[in-house]
Amino acid sequence: AIASIFMQQIKDNVLAPKLMGDFTGLNPIWIFIALLIGGQIAGLLGVLVSVPLAGTIKDTIDTLRLLRQPSVVTTETVSRNPNDS
Repeated sequence: AIASIFMQQIKDNVLAPKLMGDFTGLNPIWIFIALLIGGQIAGLLGVLVSVPLAGTIKDTIDTLRLLRQPSVVTTETVSRNPNDS
């Protein structure tokens, strides 16, 4: 029974957040925080919805950061013909 409880704790607290983090792109710490906040706000439904919602928020912030980056302008001329040097 002790070995079973130990393995369950490892699976739930180490392996599951790591796999969820790889799937959603979130750090496992943020997954725990999202689960805790979702549980406090909306109970079981909040726990079920919190990780996808956190992933969506992360992707939105990443997209906004990419849009704010300045465009790269080059001054070099690129030749399309490999024989032109």
